[in-house]
Amino acid sequence: MSKYLKRLHDIQTWLRTEPLGISDILKRLEHQEMKVSRRQLNRDFSAIESMLEDEERLTHFFKAGQKYFYIHTKTPFKSERTAIETTEIYHTHFYNQILTDEIQFNLELIQSAIKEQKRLKIKLIKDDETSQNLDVDTENVVVCPVKIIYHRNSYYLACFNSKFKKVEVFGLRQLQKIESGKAFNNFKVLEERVIIELKTRFGVTKNINDKVYNIEIKFTPVLGRFIENHHWHESQNIKSVNGDYILYLKCGINRELMGWLFQWMYNVKIVKPLLLKQLYKKTLQESEMLVKDKTPFVYRNIFTDKFDGKL
Repeated sequence: MSKYLKRLHDIQTWLRTEPLGISDILKRLEHQEMKVSRRQLNRDFSAIESMLEDEERLTHFFKAGQKYFYIHTKTPFKSERTAIETTEIYHTHFYNQILTDEIQFNLELIQSAIKEQKRLKIKLIKDDETSQNLDVDTENVVVCPVKIIYHRNSYYLACFNSKFKKVEVFGLRQLQKIESGKAFNNFKVLEERVIIELKTRFGVTKNINDKVYNIEIKFTPVLGRFIENHHWHESQNIKSVNGDYILYLKCGINRELMGWLFQWMYNVKIVKPLLLKQLYKKTLQESEMLVKDKTPFVYRNIFTDKFDGKL
């Protein structure tokens, strides 16, 4: 491979990985003893554009007065992930998110905003999917987007709210009328904070408080073998004890964990902690009162820090 082609190949590799300014690219080339002028680099960009795949494009943006370049790959966002595509497999499409044109558009916009480290201006956040929007309708929110999460066949935005200094997660369906805004700094710092926060959550839902608990959940043998065969949380450890199965977790307590427990009905039992037992009992009581028409049939969420303080 000639030096020219190697240079084009290396620049493409770098720009597929992360946005780089012209000075950054020139320094990398010089470090690899492939020093070129800015004028030559601009000619290289033209050559690279002609070499890209159909779903790729060379994109640029400005940050702190410097022009950054990266190769954007149009992502075929889908509402399902399958290991094998074959006529022998029948897909139920159960739990698959319906990706409307608006959600597809927002996914593309968010992906670019993350790449370019630009804030998102959200006109309206509707409903409550992750216990993060308890007011149900919140207007004019500005966040720093960090990750797109694919969870339970649905897409979520993990972001940092600079106003409240906290990590937030919202379902893509909740976000109405979004647009990219000004650039923000410290992306790596915010990315680390988001990852740390997500590791404390069972799924993507906000925890009831800031604590991480040592959780033990007992399953009957038949269900336990199913639980053992699946991934639920990165901290999970499953052991067979006297014929039953014990799932050990180290994470926070949230509404998603409670909903997950209830799907196993009478084949599951909480060993600890006490707070989780209390919340389980409280949820049973609330459900029974609803069945008996003793409470109004309206949306409620008892998994908040206010409720935690009452236990």
